[in-house]
Amino acid sequence: MPDPVSVVVTCYNLERFIGEAIRSVREQDYEGEIQIVVIDDCSTDRSLKILADTPGIEIVQHIENGGVMRAMISGLRVARHDMVFFLDGDDVWHHRKLSCCMAQVTAETKLCTHDLWYLDSNGKQIPRRSRVGEVLGLAEPLDRSGLIEKGLLEHGDYVWLGSAFGVSRSRGDVDAFIAFCEQRDYLDTCYQDWPLAVWVALEPGGGMAFAEEKLFGYRLHGNNYSGASQTLEKLRRNLGKSRDTFRLIEEMVIEKGGSQAVARTYQQVTAHYDLRLASTEPGRGRLIGHLLRNVPALRADRESVLLLLRAALTLILGPQRAHWVVERRTK
Repeated sequence: MPDPVSVVVTCYNLERFIGEAIRSVREQDYEGEIQIVVIDDCSTDRSLKILADTPGIEIVQHIENGGVMRAMISGLRVARHDMVFFLDGDDVWHHRKLSCCMAQVTAETKLCTHDLWYLDSNGKQIPRRSRVGEVLGLAEPLDRSGLIEKGLLEHGDYVWLGSAFGVSRSRGDVDAFIAFCEQRDYLDTCYQDWPLAVWVALEPGGGMAFAEEKLFGYRLHGNNYSGASQTLEKLRRNLGKSRDTFRLIEEMVIEKGGSQAVARTYQQVTAHYDLRLASTEPGRGRLIGHLLRNVPALRADRESVLLLLRAALTLILGPQRAHWVVERRTK
C-alpha cells in the first residue's frame, strides 16, 4: 500500500475557487490514504459555508485573519502524515499530482516539486512559458536534486513552490521550523512557501525530487499576487510581505548556520524588496536613506539597474506618478 500523505489547503475569501480546489484533491488517483486539512483564515465571504458542506475534509477555522504563514503552520500542526503537500485555495491539481510526485519520493527525499500550467479566473488555460520546464524539465534526472537545492539557496526563478511542493516533516525538520517561526512577531505579513522550502534545503542530508509533468494550474486573478495590474496600494502591500518574508529567511540562514554565500544572497534579496518598497512610499528623504543603506547590498545585474532607475524616477516624479509611468510602459 502506498504511503499516506497529508494535504494542507489554505483559504481566505475564495468562495469562487475553493470548491474546485478541494475537488481536485478528492479526485486524485493516488491509492494511498489522503488526509485533507483546510484552513479557513477568517473568511468573510461564503468560503466557510462551502467548506462546511464539503465531505471528507478536516477544517481548521481561524477566528482572526493571521496571514498565509500562520494558516500553513496551523495545517502542519494537524497533518498526521510525514509527507505533506500544499495547495493554495485558488489553484487546482491535476488528478495524477500525488501519484506522480510520490513515484519520485524515496526514503531520502525531503522536498518534492514539479511543473505547472497557468489559468485565468474562469479556469481557461493561458499560454505561458514555464521556467520550471526550461531548466528542471530539460536537466538530466540525476542533476535535478542539486539544481533544486541550488535554486532554493540562491533564490533561482526555476523552482516553483506554492501549490507545487511537498515536504517530509521528519527529513526537513519541519517541527523545528514551526518553533523558529513562532518566535517572530511579524508572521502575519510573511508568505509561507519560500521560508519552509529554504529551511528544508538547509537541513543536512536528503535530496530533492522532481516530477516532469505539469501537475497544477496556477490561477491568475485580481486578488492574488500575479493576477492583475496592481494599484500602488496593492503593490506596496505585496512588497511589504515579500520584504518581511526574506527578512525571515535571512534570520533562518543565520539560525541554521548556512554558508556566507546563502546569507549574502538573501541579504541582497531583502535589500531589493526594501528599496522597491521605499520607492512606493512618500518622502524623498526616506527613499534617499534606503538608497544609501541598501545599494551596497544589491547584485550587479539588470534587475538592480531597473530598480535604481525606478527609485530615481520616484525621486523626480513622486511615487504615484512614477508608478503610473512604469505601469504604462510595462503594458
